[in-house]
Amino acid sequence: MLKIELIGFEELKEQYADDEDFAEAWSKVQNCQAAREFHNHEGFLMRVHSATGRSPFSIVYQKVPRHAIDLIKPPKTYKGNAAAESMAKEVQSMQQQVHQMLEAMNAKYKKAADKHRKEQLFSEGDMVMVFLRKERFTV
Repeated sequence: MLKIELIGFEELKEQYADDEDFAEAWSKVQNCQAAREFHNHEGFLMRVHSATGRSPFSIVYQKVPRHAIDLIKPPKTYKGNAAAESMAKEVQSMQQQVHQMLEAMNAKYKKAADKHRKEQLFSEGDMVMVFLRKERFTV
């Protein structure tokens, strides 16, 4: 079985030993419980966002990079490719799913914010007070 060791990480663990957030994340990583929550990206952990259900990198690139070569842009010449077209369709469908999830989360946030908001109904002829700033009027 392969074992990955991070050089210099022991010192980091000692520095943040009293930090509750670090201890919780470290225990999840040690027990392999955080496989869905964290993704390895060039030595950094990218957390999945709660609103989209995906990491920002996976939204943009459709995968977590395995090598630095995966980050290089392809050449500008294009010679139709069925695999590329199917991938483009997958990207569009995934972006549509992310858009729908963001709209759902925004609706959820709006509902929570509107819970404490008082609805004010005005009818024609009601007296209201309006504050107009000087910037609204030209001299």
